[in-house]
Amino acid sequence: MYVWGQNGEDQCGIESLNHIVTPMRLEFFENLSSAKQISAELHYIFVLLENGDVYSFGNTRYGQLGIGASEGNRKFPVQINLNKCKYIVTGDHHSIAVNNKNKVYTWGFGRIYALGNRSENDELLLFELKCKEFGEISAIGGGSQYSVILSNFHN
Repeated sequence: MYVWGQNGEDQCGIESLNHIVTPMRLEFFENLSSAKQISAELHYIFVLLENGDVYSFGNTRYGQLGIGASEGNRKFPVQINLNKCKYIVTGDHHSIAVNNKNKVYTWGFGRIYALGNRSENDELLLFELKCKEFGEISAIGGGSQYSVILSNFHN
């Protein structure tokens, strides 16, 4: 995995807060299961490994890293409490994931109801979004203050 660019919020997973001017190898993941997916937004990143483990790093201002904190940054990847993840995406300040049992989780910036939990409060830890109507989920997305799920729901 390689990173570069602005690193003022530790979103590149490298100790220096200086700009990373050329691609730099992120060695943290070298001895772990292979990376399957990355999702990056504003000032934070998720890495989904082939084994379903998820790591996050960068800014955690609204709890979007899913590690129970809303202050400071995480310079180095931290594993979040989500096993057997199938998909993960980032909105501007919130996050969405689906595990291998088709359960949907949201966390982070809650204003404008972006998390789907009937609250405008931020969630610092993963919140299971219960909706029997989702059916089998094939894709998820997150925008500035909204979320989207693509599923095979049938009447």
